[in-house]
Amino acid sequence: GDWTCSCKSPAAGTASTGAAASCTHDECVANGATCTDANQECADPTSGTDAARGDWTCSCKSPAAGTASTGAAAACTQDECVHGGGNDQCVSAGQTCSDPNTA
Repeated sequence: GDWTCSCKSPAAGTASTGAAASCTHDECVANGATCTDANQECADPTSGTDAARGDWTCSCKSPAAGTASTGAAAACTQDECVHGGGNDQCVSAGQTCSDPNTA
């Protein structure tokens, strides 16, 4: 009796001798390249369970900002007035900062 069960990708877990393996599902294992290819982070809020599918998201890495997107790369922008120090320079000169490259 030395047979084992193994999880099928993208599930991961520990093989058990003579019994079913304990498998968990992390959608970022299967779909994370969608996020990393766009320089974003993948999150699966239900990682470790088989309860939900299709709920993984990509989110922007700081200093970029944007709305997390389910199942696709997020639309990220980097506002240099917010994260690039431009606002401090403008405000200290009594001016308003505007970054034309942000949406």
